[in-house]
Amino acid sequence: MPELPEVETVVRDLNRLVLRAKVKRVWLDVPKFKAVENLVGRKILKVERRAKYIIFHLDKNKGFMLHLKMTGHLLLGKWSWPKKVGEKPVGISPFAATEPINRFIHFLLELDDKRMVGFSDMRKFGRVEFGELDEILNHAALKKMATDLIFMDFVDFKERVLKRKRNIYQTLLDQSVVAGLGNIYVNDTLYKAKVHPKRLANQLSSLEIKRLYECGREILNKAIKLRGTSVDDFRDLEGEKGNYGAVRLIYGRKGEKCKKCGTIIEKIKIGGRSVCYCKECQKI
Repeated sequence: MPELPEVETVVRDLNRLVLRAKVKRVWLDVPKFKAVENLVGRKILKVERRAKYIIFHLDKNKGFMLHLKMTGHLLLGKWSWPKKVGEKPVGISPFAATEPINRFIHFLLELDDKRMVGFSDMRKFGRVEFGELDEILNHAALKKMATDLIFMDFVDFKERVLKRKRNIYQTLLDQSVVAGLGNIYVNDTLYKAKVHPKRLANQLSSLEIKRLYECGREILNKAIKLRGTSVDDFRDLEGEKGNYGAVRLIYGRKGEKCKKCGTIIEKIKIGGRSVCYCKECQKI
């Protein structure tokens, strides 16, 4: 699932590449997408990120909000425009035509310069909502989200962590506690901070919480600079992979040697999710 660094990469690129463009026409194939008629003729004024949500600000107080979920990603390119019900867009831009992960287009915006923004989502879990901008910005889903770790101050972070009686791994994944972290970056944060994923959050020392706070922020900012992680499906607007996967600390490294102590990295399941850890560096 795209996490904070991946979504931030997309938002920065959108603000660089599509601002002031007008929406010429819209295509979609999923019934839950509605109110698209409000987009036609509207100008893109700004794109912002709220946690893992992408919000397009359009003129005339219109907008729409996307959540990429597990396999969704936005692409900027060209596709054939469907001419009849049931017909699907076909990629014309090289990355849209050749890479299989980019072929699952369910939503297209054609801009007034003939470029298109396509939403590819293999598993169709992605979420898009259209409407009045004021309503979108006050959406119930956004109100449930905590502040991003990269913006949250330490005192707030510490208080939120210590209120939880569950393990620290699931606590850091909880978007109502701290927003933006997902499985990749929680694995690496726990490893760098030397905290076992099964430790109870409310039993951590102040020093351990401080390390989690600092290491998590450092890892997220590094991943943003490297344009995210593409160990699975994520691609940026131009179909390129993120670069953090090559330097990830422990995520997905079961069976490899720990870079700190040489111990073989192990994998456990917590809440149905796979977590890699070093039993020497992250003692329970």
